[in-house]
Amino acid sequence: GNELKVFVYLDHEERPVATTLKPFVKLDEFAVLKCVEVSEIGAFMDWGLEKHLFVPFKEQAMKMRQGERYLIFCYLDELTDRLVGSNKVDAFLDNSQLTVEPFEEVDLIIANPTDLGWNVIVNEIHKGLLYKDEVFQKLHVGDRLKGWIKKTRPDGKIDVTLQRPGYRSIEPNAQELL
Repeated sequence: GNELKVFVYLDHEERPVATTLKPFVKLDEFAVLKCVEVSEIGAFMDWGLEKHLFVPFKEQAMKMRQGERYLIFCYLDELTDRLVGSNKVDAFLDNSQLTVEPFEEVDLIIANPTDLGWNVIVNEIHKGLLYKDEVFQKLHVGDRLKGWIKKTRPDGKIDVTLQRPGYRSIEPNAQELL
């Protein structure tokens, strides 16, 4: 009569396998994973299960190297009906219909550095930009933190900040200084 939560995936012989192990990433999620093997067909990432998550070469933004960590999006490959990973995270973000407003608090995932600052994933839906002159802490790809929408542009671009914008930040900062 006991109930268990399990994760179901296909093994190397395409049989469904249920495990009580919890994967580091699930379908339609982002995570930073370590590359444990590179073969002639792609890279294999440690996602906390016995079988590694496959990232084909066509889904790699740069050639992956064993031992390095990468931001990955997990999706269902319709041809093989298996979960696979992609390092080309921009393909899974959509800024055509923005669901955020200026001054709104959002969840951010640090994606990659740029000349202007950092590309970030906003609420696991949109792509945003965090300007480097507004960053006062060390950031790493895959860091998850709270941020605020600074500005939404007519072309669908989003500017974000790590500090609460406007007067909303004065009182907490004043208390910290005091």
